[in-house]
Amino acid sequence: MSNKAKKSKPKLVATYTRMSENHPQLSRGQQMAEIRKYAKRRGLKIVMNYSDGAKGGGKA
Repeated sequence: MSNKAKKSKPKLVATYTRMSENHPQLSRGQQMAEIRKYAKRRGLKIVMNYSDGAKGGGKA
């Protein structure tokens, strides 16, 4: 079997989304949709999702 015939294993990745005070129009759901498209194009397998709904760490 040639190297081309062997199917390579996908890289396993985790995602991270958060609410942005600077870009509130980009929901975590919209971010995940874009991340999934990117992962599919790159042959990545999403195995864990992290999400942060809290406000940013700027000055209070």
